[in-house]
Amino acid sequence: MLYIITSYNIAPKLNIGVSGKPIISGLEKYVSLGVLFDVGITYNDTAKLFSAGLVIKNFGFQIKPYTHTRESLPWSIDFGISKRLEHAPFRFHITYCDLQKFNLQYDSPIEENSINSFDKEADAKNNFEIFASNLFRHFVIAGELILSKNLYGVVSYDIRKRNELAFDTRSGMSGFSLGVGLKLSKFHFSYSYSPYNIAASTHFISLESNLGNILKGGKTKSISN
Repeated sequence: MLYIITSYNIAPKLNIGVSGKPIISGLEKYVSLGVLFDVGITYNDTAKLFSAGLVIKNFGFQIKPYTHTRESLPWSIDFGISKRLEHAPFRFHITYCDLQKFNLQYDSPIEENSINSFDKEADAKNNFEIFASNLFRHFVIAGELILSKNLYGVVSYDIRKRNELAFDTRSGMSGFSLGVGLKLSKFHFSYSYSPYNIAASTHFISLESNLGNILKGGKTKSISN
């Protein structure tokens, strides 16, 4: 993935940013092309070691669909806050994902067909469990260990991934992600590991740099790959 990002300070503690990214997907002989955008705004209070952000992710359009029908893209609205401890090298993050949709549960036809009837008490309990399950599926919780000014490590837990991807017999580390970041001169290197379940996992390596610093211009544009 290739991102081109630009950001601006609109107030002393407010920053707004926009990113664009082309997407290419291939399945057998079918190919689809598209372009996505992210727009976000952040509030950063360095004195109180607190920050908050709101982002609209992955909205855009298909330039070339697989067939004659253009498909909707998986856009979402996320809100997150982070707080660093004043006397310890820890920062905590909590994100509420998919503000635009509350019900994130997958309705299994097998489970639906297996339900015959409930009494009122069971219905009330079932409704509460559905509400609680939907609510917690929105949350991603993370902890960051700041080892130095240029080195940090992160552990996160995605409740929705845990519920949807873990095997019943062996859940493993589904929902957890591990990462490390290192800043070197004008570049920011990061690596993360995310196991979906015991059968599959992903590794991400990213390299970021501020084009303004490289070109000795402004400090508003950056690129990452």
